[in-house]
Amino acid sequence: MTEKLKILIRELKVIIEFLTQHLKEIEMNEKDLIQFKEVPGHNLREEFLRCDSRLRFIMNSYSAAVFMQFGYKPTIIGIERTQAEQNDIYKNNPDYQKQKWMSVHQTNPCRGIDFRDADMASEILEFTKKYFLQVIYTGGKLTAIKHNVGAGSHFHIQTDSDGITEIKRI
Repeated sequence: MTEKLKILIRELKVIIEFLTQHLKEIEMNEKDLIQFKEVPGHNLREEFLRCDSRLRFIMNSYSAAVFMQFGYKPTIIGIERTQAEQNDIYKNNPDYQKQKWMSVHQTNPCRGIDFRDADMASEILEFTKKYFLQVIYTGGKLTAIKHNVGAGSHFHIQTDSDGITEIKRI
């Protein structure tokens, strides 16, 4: 059995176990669980359908979990990004001005999603932080961070280019 096949089998086992545990009760799709901000020049719903399938799975899983617990629907505020948008976001970052980098929001398929935290009650914010501590990718890197790179505080989730995303229990 090849190494890639072994990785695929492990990834499928993780996904099946997680779906069995957390999504049985929910018979909704992402349009029922996720809200999409209206952003000029973007159709976030369409971008969501085009983004990396692992990222979509993570966002749908989180959305189902937070909806079951609190009745809360997260709002996606950004997915795909142009070079001009990347430059504008990081225009005040001296490190970026010295050496520009490509964002996971610029990959094809897109490997980054930003969602709003400003409307989260404190218990939802804590739930979200704890939830994403159990979602990691290759090398033990966290899939989600809460940050502000110039356009306001939000959660950013991402996957890597070829490693497996692992969902652990806490």
